[in-house]
Amino acid sequence: MDSISIVIPTYNRPDQLSNVIDELLKSDISLLSQAEIIIVDDGSKLSAEKLLLDKNVVDPFSLKYIRQENSGPAAARNNGFRHASHNIVLFIDDDILAFPDMVKKHIEGHTLYPDSIIYGYCPYEVPATTTPAYRFLEKLASVNDDNNGFVKTTAIASGNISVEKTMFPDGEFYKSSLRTPVAEEFELMARLSEQKRNIYFNSSIRGWHLQPATINDKCKQEYKYGIGIAEVSIKVPYSVEHPSLQQLYYQNRRIDKADSLKTRTKKFFKSIIAQKWSRNFLLKMTTTFEKILPFDGLLFPLYRLLAGVFVFAGIRDGLKKFEKES
Repeated sequence: MDSISIVIPTYNRPDQLSNVIDELLKSDISLLSQAEIIIVDDGSKLSAEKLLLDKNVVDPFSLKYIRQENSGPAAARNNGFRHASHNIVLFIDDDILAFPDMVKKHIEGHTLYPDSIIYGYCPYEVPATTTPAYRFLEKLASVNDDNNGFVKTTAIASGNISVEKTMFPDGEFYKSSLRTPVAEEFELMARLSEQKRNIYFNSSIRGWHLQPATINDKCKQEYKYGIGIAEVSIKVPYSVEHPSLQQLYYQNRRIDKADSLKTRTKKFFKSIIAQKWSRNFLLKMTTTFEKILPFDGLLFPLYRLLAGVFVFAGIRDGLKKFEKES
């Protein structure tokens, strides 16, 4: 029988957090002797502690609550990591509903591949009625389901990811100084690659992602991703050389003398469309088309354009912000 610590950083999402915990408590416990769930409250306006006191928790599960000043997801995850009682530590976001076998499969992954990082897949929850936006987002996030085994990779995603505590004895799995969501993920991916750590992805390790499957929410996410890319490019420059980030960063940063004429032209036109009034107008126009002309063939190109424009704007705004701070 195995034991595991499950770290969930949370910030102002009490209802979602409650659902996340409830689903974890329904997990397959056939391999478990102990399963410690650690909630790290990153300075939420209302403490999440009372929510935990109302939970009916039975063996092998236990609940631990940690509250910290708002410091960002990286610091929150590391705080939980340091307080973990067991060697296998699974990180789950506070908007991920674990499938019943998620915990079991993470444990199996570390049994098969010790001293490795294991991560799984977090598709959008299927709505009662599918929309063009849902179909577009699902297509973007889709993975090859033909192979449900563990595939070696150099990428990561933090929605459901596990590691062995002995691999990072300093307690710094993520880089705590990075505060923007996703910045810590890009830095971790680059550092693990540089250290030649073994990373395995398994598409059958799943949890539903509770983010709204709308183009409005996608644009907000892409803008935040852009800010995160800018932060990591300023604070940890080598991170942007990772293959998963390199092209995205160099295609969206400010015009550089090394850019080709074609790249300069693209950046120039993007910079016009990415202005706040312009990108918001394009978003409003697209959501209007969704109501009157809900056709994938019309909307998908607009969705792609919007996603690119918002990440471009995020990188540009983020570079201004973090260059001032550095």
